[in-house]
Amino acid sequence: MATLFGTLGWRPASLIPSIKSTEGLEKVIFYHSDHERSRKARDQVVEYCEQRNIPVRSIELRDAFDLIQIAKRIRDDVRRERSGGNSVAKFNIGGGNRLMSSVALLACVLEGIPTTYVHDDSLV
Repeated sequence: MATLFGTLGWRPASLIPSIKSTEGLEKVIFYHSDHERSRKARDQVVEYCEQRNIPVRSIELRDAFDLIQIAKRIRDDVRRERSGGNSVAKFNIGGGNRLMSSVALLACVLEGIPTTYVHDDSLV
C-alpha cells in the first residue's frame, strides 16, 4: 500500500496534482492549519479523494507555527504507516506556511522520504 503525505495551505491545487500522479496510491494523509481558508481547501481535497475512492485523512494542526509539534506529528504518522506495512510513496511539501513545509522537508530528510513540490504558477 502506497501512502502520499502532504501539507496543505489555502489551495487544493498544491496537493491534487500529486494525488493524480502518484502511481499505486492507496491512501492520502495531509496536514493543514485551523484557518478557515485551509479548512475549505481541506474539504475540496477530501471530496476529490472520496470521488476516486482513495482513503484520505486530514490532520488539522493546533498551531501551524509550532515547529516541534509539527515535526513530531509527521514523524509519528510516517512511522505508524511504515510499521503497518505501508510504504510512503512521497511527501508533497507544497502547501501550508513556510514553516510547515520546512518542517515537513526536514522530517522527510530524517525519515528518508522522497519529496515533491507543486509550483503555484505552473501546478507541476
